[in-house]
Amino acid sequence: RIHASPMKVLTFANYKGGVGKTTMAANIGAYFAGLGKRVLLIDFDYQGSLSSTVLRASGRQEIQSHADRLLTGALTPAELVGQQFFLPPLLPQVALVPAGNVLNVQEGRLALRWFLQMDDADPRFALLRLLSHLDVLARFDIVIIDTPPRLSLATINALAASTHFAVPTILDSMSVENIGNLLENVDSIFRKNINPNIKLAGVIGTMTDEREAKDREVQAWESVKGRAIEKWGTSTHFFNTTIPDNVRFQEDAGKRIAYMDQRKDNLFTRDKLNSLGGELVERMRT
Repeated sequence: RIHASPMKVLTFANYKGGVGKTTMAANIGAYFAGLGKRVLLIDFDYQGSLSSTVLRASGRQEIQSHADRLLTGALTPAELVGQQFFLPPLLPQVALVPAGNVLNVQEGRLALRWFLQMDDADPRFALLRLLSHLDVLARFDIVIIDTPPRLSLATINALAASTHFAVPTILDSMSVENIGNLLENVDSIFRKNINPNIKLAGVIGTMTDEREAKDREVQAWESVKGRAIEKWGTSTHFFNTTIPDNVRFQEDAGKRIAYMDQRKDNLFTRDKLNSLGGELVERMRT
């Protein structure tokens, strides 16, 4: 039902931490909201970095975790499409399902209960069941999910429900194997079994040199491309836009959404995000 609907579900994933998943989720969410799209952000990392970033940017106080309730099935479609998760006045088109430490606890409990066959409902599909509800499909244009740097139960839920996923990565030698492992897992576990319609939006280079690519980045990018194509196939897309390791992104991490700053001295950053957002729009048309 999700794949047949106009609503898109985009997951940012990488088994390596510190590669810009949260920065991408927050800024691309703001980009789509700027296009007039109704955006749902889901924080599936119990550290709650996306939650903190978005709540601060919207001028809202911290609110309790609800991502754990999503996994247990306690979060209802009526709650999700209501007003409690929306973030007016600064982000009126954006809703956030925040995460906290309780998510980590619930993931462990649910995984154990599933292993012991104590529950009838398969916990891998809790998000899929929620997002495929007709009221939810009618309420949002795009769902953007931030995931932890591991194949957790929350990550499994995200990929099981996604129409597309994107892989932000630092361009260094250590990232090559991570990219290969992730794409191999998504292919063998999801594309061939759980979610055969999932599509790779592409691989995004992050924390690149702001002026021009250094030799090591060029070499790493070529290695990443080779590894990704080996595991996903020749249809693998690599975004032309890379996200630089500039002061703005460093200072905003976990605090603000760079895309929301429309001052002239932020034009370079906004141009980068507009370019990346435009590429994502094109990639998700199919």
